[in-house]
Amino acid sequence: MSIKAVLGLQWGDEGKAKVIDLYSKESDVIIRFCGGANAGHTVKVKDEKFIFHLVPAGMFYEHTMCLLGNGVAVDIETMFEEIEMLENKGIEVVSRLKISDRAHIVFPFHIQLDGLREKARGADSLGTTKRGIGPCYQDKISRRGLRFGDMKNWSLFLEKLEKLHASHAYEMKKLYDADIVPLDEIVARLEKRRKKLVPMITDVGFFIRNAEKENRRILI
Repeated sequence: MSIKAVLGLQWGDEGKAKVIDLYSKESDVIIRFCGGANAGHTVKVKDEKFIFHLVPAGMFYEHTMCLLGNGVAVDIETMFEEIEMLENKGIEVVSRLKISDRAHIVFPFHIQLDGLREKARGADSLGTTKRGIGPCYQDKISRRGLRFGDMKNWSLFLEKLEKLHASHAYEMKKLYDADIVPLDEIVARLEKRRKKLVPMITDVGFFIRNAEKENRRILI
C-alpha cells in the first residue's frame, strides 16, 4: 500500500496541479479532501488546457478512481460543467467519480451571500472568490447545512432545503435588502441533475478503507 499527500502551504498557486498530475499516473485512487470551487488546477494535455475547480485532475488517467471527500464544499453546477467538459473529450467520468455522502452542498444562495457580505465589508473585504464556500461551511458548522447523503431521501431533503432557504432569505432581506434566488429555481436545477448524481454518492471513508485493504495506491 502507498499513500501520498499533496498539501498547499501558502495562499494557493504553489503548482499543486503539476505535482498531482505527476503522481496521478502512478495512483489508483485520488481523493480531494477539503476546499471548494475556488481552487483552480490547470493541466495541459497536448495542446489543450483544462482548468479544474472541483473534479480531481487525475480523471485524465483511465485507471484511476477520483473522490470528493467529506470536507469538500461542492457546487453541483460547477462540478457538472467539468464533467460535461471531460465527457465531450471522450473521457468516462460518472463511473469513476464518487462524492462523499457527508460532503456539503453549495447552493446558489451561499454564492449570493458571499458576494453580499464582501460588498458590505467595503475596504475591509476578505478577498474571497465569492464561490459561496464560507457561507456553506458556516451552515456545516452550525449543523443546518445539507449533505449529499440527504439527497437519497428526496422528500426530507426538500423539507430541509425549504427551511435553510427561508433562513437565508430572511438574512439577505434584513441585512442587505436583497432578494434570494427563488426556491423553485434551485429545486428545478437539482431535479435536473439528481438522476445522474445520486449513483455517484458513496461512503468515501468505507471506500478508502477497502482500497487500503486491497493495497491500492492512494493520493490525497
